[in-house]
Amino acid sequence: MPKANWNSDKILSISAMFISVLTLMVFIYQTRLIRKQQYLSVYPYMTYGAGGGGTGENKLHLSNTGIGPALIKDVEITYKENKFDYVFEFADFLKLKDSTLNLYYSDITSGLLIPADERQTIIGSVNDNNDKLYNILTDDFQLRIQYESIYGEKWTVKSSVEMNGFG
Repeated sequence: MPKANWNSDKILSISAMFISVLTLMVFIYQTRLIRKQQYLSVYPYMTYGAGGGGTGENKLHLSNTGIGPALIKDVEITYKENKFDYVFEFADFLKLKDSTLNLYYSDITSGLLIPADERQTIIGSVNDNNDKLYNILTDDFQLRIQYESIYGEKWTVKSSVEMNGFG
């Protein structure tokens, strides 16, 4: 059996290669952590809210409670199995359903950017002392909004809106 020739040069070169491999592994791990931190630093979080019940003004709003902007990609409203692509189509439908509703709304459409800590009213009704809008929105109403962060991460917020915030 040949005798291993271990001299200081071989030990030093193997040690240097081992340290280089460990440094590469730490670098890769660190890069992943930095990327994750970047993504979380612009994380949007969309929520629904309702308000104004009993005050004569009922409204449904969309809030970005995250720390980054949310880019709206798709909006779908379903009411009793009727699908509406945009909020204004739904508002027109509601006006046909009840012409006494005094509605206002925002165009929540694809491409809309909602900044962090921003609230956007989806649809509202003034002079609604009988809570007509509330009654419609609690009767088989669903809202689904797809949105993404500035890095392209996608989420969907959807709800059969139970308007506990009204009234």
